[in-house]
Amino acid sequence: MIKHIPPPLGSDANSGFVSRIMIVDDDEAHLDFIKAVILKERFNCWLTLCSGAREALEFVRHNPLDLMLLDVMMPEMNGLEMIRRMKQDPQTALVPVIFLTSSQETDAILQAYEAGATDFIAKPVNSAVLAARMQAILQRVGLENELKLRNQELLQINRIKDELLSVCSHDLRAPLAAIEVICQRLGADMAETAEPDCKIQLGKIVTQSRLARRLVENLLDYHKIEEGMLVPSPSFFGVRDFLTICAEQEQPQIQNKGLTLRSKLPDEDLVAFGDRDLLAQAVRNILGNAVKFACKNISLTARLEASEDDAGGGSRLIISITDDGPGIDPDRSGQIFQKYTKADPNDSGSGLGLYIASKAVEAHAGSLTVASDPGRDTIFTIALPHAYSRDQLPDLSTVSEARGLILSASKCSVGLLEGVLTEAGMLDVNVCTDDLACLDMLELQTPEFVVIDLENPACSTFNLVKLINRAGLGVHLIFYGSAFQIEEFSKYVNIPFIPLASPLEPMELLRLIGDLLLKKSGEEKTVSVKSR
Repeated sequence: MIKHIPPPLGSDANSGFVSRIMIVDDDEAHLDFIKAVILKERFNCWLTLCSGAREALEFVRHNPLDLMLLDVMMPEMNGLEMIRRMKQDPQTALVPVIFLTSSQETDAILQAYEAGATDFIAKPVNSAVLAARMQAILQRVGLENELKLRNQELLQINRIKDELLSVCSHDLRAPLAAIEVICQRLGADMAETAEPDCKIQLGKIVTQSRLARRLVENLLDYHKIEEGMLVPSPSFFGVRDFLTICAEQEQPQIQNKGLTLRSKLPDEDLVAFGDRDLLAQAVRNILGNAVKFACKNISLTARLEASEDDAGGGSRLIISITDDGPGIDPDRSGQIFQKYTKADPNDSGSGLGLYIASKAVEAHAGSLTVASDPGRDTIFTIALPHAYSRDQLPDLSTVSEARGLILSASKCSVGLLEGVLTEAGMLDVNVCTDDLACLDMLELQTPEFVVIDLENPACSTFNLVKLINRAGLGVHLIFYGSAFQIEEFSKYVNIPFIPLASPLEPMELLRLIGDLLLKKSGEEKTVSVKSR
């Protein structure tokens, strides 16, 4: 039986906060006594009375409570078992519970606290003690609820602020870029006629517009990170050209400070795989940080390093940026990659540059570290997987017209898989995000291969395989996922499929597709499915 009693008229206890209290006791007389104590003290609360533990447990799972007064000894389920079940359920785990029991043995008290009780009162209950302890718990709960409300309000304000920054940053990017281009054209047009001071001032405008544009780009990237939308769009790119452009874009700031940039870059045959724009933002942010603190010199180096973890035979790209500034205090070096943290507290920057750089590198499964001591050089090191010499890349341009199909519900997975294939020369790579669209495309075009993403399946991959089997389509099936996912899936289907392990090693995918498309084979491929 459950009975509800509304707050008493004129109650003033816990003013402004209407608490929700439940009494659970199979003894009707004791239930009435506890109710009378609460009503006498005029607690501002909704009061719920229940005489059975199972009924009370079901009620609290669907109705929030601020306090429960729970009898230990009850038929069907005792109080200890009930609170253990409450603590196992995230919906009820945080409800404060005062145990009421006639036992005053130490073991019984310890069992109550071990089960998760907030407090313990022995029967016969002293009404003054009960009221005081309830008052203390409800005051704490009221403060916690108020704090949660304030936190929600702050989160909402923060979201509005981030959205405003994102919109403003997006709208500012175009005019800032236009200012930079106009100044560069003016400088070119007046190269022979303009006064030296005019050229200097134009250079300053270009420098400041680039700094402002970097701030705008950082704010946009920050918003993407906070919203979980920072998704790389990877492709293969030449490392030497990439770093040369990054250095050229920072050259005005370097010259304005009278610094020297020394570069030691790899030859043109070194290529990396990643989101070129996102990684360029990371490198420029670190170079910009070096410009702020360098005394005379900055160095930019890149090299290839063997990676034992790279099953595809690739290596790691190591990019190092060094400045001869005052160094970083060891107490601050572990914090400089956190948002709004600055290497120098007096720095006027946003404190987002190194944070954005670290997140961009992390999005590529790489690492960004710093080594520095006060009075010594500061070295930032970016380590990125998937770097190769150009002659390692299989050329799929000879099979550019071969059709490929990718089935995945994940934008990130699709971008990664499609990016590798198109960069290698394949022109006809299609994407599907649901099973039926995939089957329609299979019937219309009959691609040479289908990559099925098991990490982010589009509806039912198992049902799709059955449909492919019924249609009698002879295509190469590639299953992309973790070793566990591929193994589990193979238990239910008998398919001549090719496994492609995640995280993706781009060279592995290229070699796999190359082997499929470049070798001559007239053997028919069929698909069959086991019954469950």
